[in-house]
Amino acid sequence: MNWRSVLIILFMVGLVLGYFWLDSYMQTQAWASVSNEKWEIKSTGWSLILHAWPVAFAGLLLGGGATLIFLVRLYSSLESVDHSNEMQTLKTDLQAAKNDAETAEQREREKLNGERYALENEEKLLYQTREKIFAEQERAQQMIQEAHEIARMANERVEQAEKAASFAEIKRDRAAGGFHRIKQKTNT
Repeated sequence: MNWRSVLIILFMVGLVLGYFWLDSYMQTQAWASVSNEKWEIKSTGWSLILHAWPVAFAGLLLGGGATLIFLVRLYSSLESVDHSNEMQTLKTDLQAAKNDAETAEQREREKLNGERYALENEEKLLYQTREKIFAEQERAQQMIQEAHEIARMANERVEQAEKAASFAEIKRDRAAGGFHRIKQKTNT
């Protein structure tokens, strides 16, 4: 709930309470005039407004105008507070999105490095095995072909991981762009 809504609700409650107060107050008021040195009551309650309309109209203009100016200024300042709260929320969301993107990118890099390290170790093992059993050349050829297939699959995984990291960067850039557009809109 924002502060502007609170102001509107309080204003409505104030109007209702003001009406009930004014209604009870008007029941005790009367309009009287003097004729031949004798006071004569012309009207009581709300009907006296017909006789005292200039006073009621001036009171309405002065009181209503002052209240309107006060409420407009208060609403404007509360709107500024609400906008700054919304900006802070958007900044927090942007920072969270950036952190999420960085975390995802770091996880993908760690995964990629782990796969590369595993591939390097596997390749070393293949070469050591080849040297040990050089006599079995045909078996060694099969192992080399298997190693190439694994390297190809690893390169595909590397490309997939790089695409995922690139996608995370694009999301981060879009989030930053969205923040800047929102910031520009709120500044104008």
